[in-house]
Amino acid sequence: MRFNLSTFTTRFCFLTLSVLLATSFFLVACGEDDDDGDGRAASEITPRELEYLSATTENLKSKTSQLRRAWDPSGENFASEVANAGTSSTIYKSHKSAVQEMVNGMIVIADEVANGKISDPFNERDTTLVESQFSFNSIADFQDNIRGIQNVYMGKFTADGKGLNEFVAGKNSSLDSRFRREVQAAIDAIGAIPDPFRDSITANRSSVQAAIDAVSKVQQTLEEDILKLVLSSDFNDFDASTMLDDFANKVVLATYTDLDNKASTLLNAVRELQSNTTDTNLERAQEAWKAARRPWEQSEAFLFGPVDTQGLDPALDSWPVNRVDLDAVLSSGNTLSPSSIDGLEDTLKGFHTIEYLLFRN
Repeated sequence: MRFNLSTFTTRFCFLTLSVLLATSFFLVACGEDDDDGDGRAASEITPRELEYLSATTENLKSKTSQLRRAWDPSGENFASEVANAGTSSTIYKSHKSAVQEMVNGMIVIADEVANGKISDPFNERDTTLVESQFSFNSIADFQDNIRGIQNVYMGKFTADGKGLNEFVAGKNSSLDSRFRREVQAAIDAIGAIPDPFRDSITANRSSVQAAIDAVSKVQQTLEEDILKLVLSSDFNDFDASTMLDDFANKVVLATYTDLDNKASTLLNAVRELQSNTTDTNLERAQEAWKAARRPWEQSEAFLFGPVDTQGLDPALDSWPVNRVDLDAVLSSGNTLSPSSIDGLEDTLKGFHTIEYLLFRN
């Protein structure tokens, strides 16, 4: 996830919180009691918006395919760089360096969730800083970020593998048990925040603070205990090769494959919506968007390698949406295609532009 601060400050700083809470321009098109973020009517979507929606969704699908191929053995096979750390890898010269990359990835997302995604809108009492605000999917996003940490630590996504937990348990079983509890406690604390998150930053502040504290504890244990354990080990008494192979294939590649498959489902739903713009088809596209978010948010626990070096993270997940320039593109006579979308700035494409077009009024 990339939050574009310059876009936010230039486009939205003139708005006050009271205005944001008073006007539906910044909220999902829903009734007062509708907390599902799916209240937009299909009849409200213009043909030009559908054209933009189709093009940017196809662009997103091309990026998820690029990401999957980057790790796939039949593609660029970055998985082998991780799996073969300490032997034939040109990037990771030792097992320790690859495992350190794993742990750092978990630290980064724990820090981002606690001190960015949740804390920023909470501290500023500002709904425009809320990720996935139009779909009301914020809490699910944050939980999936922490589930990504759980996946990496346990070495599994859909299939079980050898995880970092086995290394930690072999060195300090009480630390392993404590960290597992802390991760689940963080997921539960986030889930205890009443939906929608954008309302809870003012109405349920104790629940939000409890979630921040729980995720911060996960980050603290990773930094102060688990990373130190990794850095002090040469992995001579642990099968790090199998663990790294399982991480690369059963966690990372499996997650990216699921993401790519769900992006295909989303694209098909959007195309069906474009050809037959009914409320039923809009709801299917909205649900497909939410389903695709799950593997993406979980993958944010390992934002290294091709997702970073090929610029795929910002292209897929920048926010907030630059609505001023988006409206300008919609108003122009320019042809909208996946290639033309590719040339736009990151805040005009990816998950959150699709979200805005599918969910907002």
